[in-house]
Amino acid sequence: MMEENKTPEVSTEEQEESTIFSNPTVVTNTKKVKAKSKKTWILILVILIVAAVLGLGIYGINHWIPSKQETSSSEESTSSLPAIVSKSKDGSIDVISSVTIKNDEGTYTISKNKDGQMAVESFEGLPQATSNIETLLQNFIEIVPSKIVTEKATKEQLQAAGLIDSTYEVSITYTDNTTYTFCLGNLESAEAEGYYLCEKGKSTIYLVVADLFQAIDTPANSLLSTKLVNTPEPSKDDKSGVAKVEKMVLGGSIRPQPITMRYITDQDSSSVRLAGNMVITEPYYRGIDTEETQEWDSTLVALNASGVAKVHPTAEELSSFGLSPARSTSDFTVSIRKTTDNEGNDLEKPQIYNTVTYSISLGNKNEEGFYYAMVQDVDIVYL
Repeated sequence: MMEENKTPEVSTEEQEESTIFSNPTVVTNTKKVKAKSKKTWILILVILIVAAVLGLGIYGINHWIPSKQETSSSEESTSSLPAIVSKSKDGSIDVISSVTIKNDEGTYTISKNKDGQMAVESFEGLPQATSNIETLLQNFIEIVPSKIVTEKATKEQLQAAGLIDSTYEVSITYTDNTTYTFCLGNLESAEAEGYYLCEKGKSTIYLVVADLFQAIDTPANSLLSTKLVNTPEPSKDDKSGVAKVEKMVLGGSIRPQPITMRYITDQDSSSVRLAGNMVITEPYYRGIDTEETQEWDSTLVALNASGVAKVHPTAEELSSFGLSPARSTSDFTVSIRKTTDNEGNDLEKPQIYNTVTYSISLGNKNEEGFYYAMVQDVDIVYL
């Protein structure tokens, strides 16, 4: 008996290449056709392949492939693209009226305060790091992209680049009454050249260097000054005077009673003067070993914090930090002490001037081993 003829199954499968702005798409065609001669079958197969290639090519050109300018090599794209923002030829931040920055730490605005200095508005009345603020603002005078990714991005492309509902957004108002608002998206993963940038309301996606992201990622707290003690300066005609700790009172909950000490004078006994430069006066009268106090003149006279733990702490937070009541306190004065003239000859009596007084409180240690600290009436908890 003759075998029944079977119709062969023909399956063609094409897979589009995945890009950073597209998901892999698999197109599968499966249908039954009658068996044909070898030449006829080859001709049909060639026609199908050519049609598929042309179709995918037209689709890619219209939807995914950037323009010639956009697909230039890395060497060409980083050469000389025009600035998307350029406001100052000499790099002066005076062209900036205000900047509002949103990052994963929150939102804050920098503008001129009553003294005419650029400062964080929410930190009014607190010591701010002017140099840090000026360095941050330098990033917004001129913004030059390293590459144009696409000039007319679709919503899907903006979403893929992390530019819709972005965590990082900046709005800059310049003194010429213009405003530039943009957001940053994901890190460009293929070449790790930088971050995606898009002006708000526009569809062109740029690539910018990571330095701009790092600037925008700056937390507001890092713009506060961490200088706790400002060293007094000698007068212009004083070539030998140096800053010294003149007096100190140690207190706090860790001590049963305060300890008071001061710099020695010619009224102190010879045995005390031989012991060192300072003497305890309360709760007893004793000389202090110089080795115990010699670092004070290099550390306490120019003391800096490691960082900021909390701005405007609540009463509950102060208690949890061990600052209410404080575990340890130090009230001390720093002065310029001149003991020799400008030629190096000893003075009969030291000259003491430019005296400043400080009060520092210490609390508990955090997990990293830093102490919580406060200075006088400044409403900041430092580390």
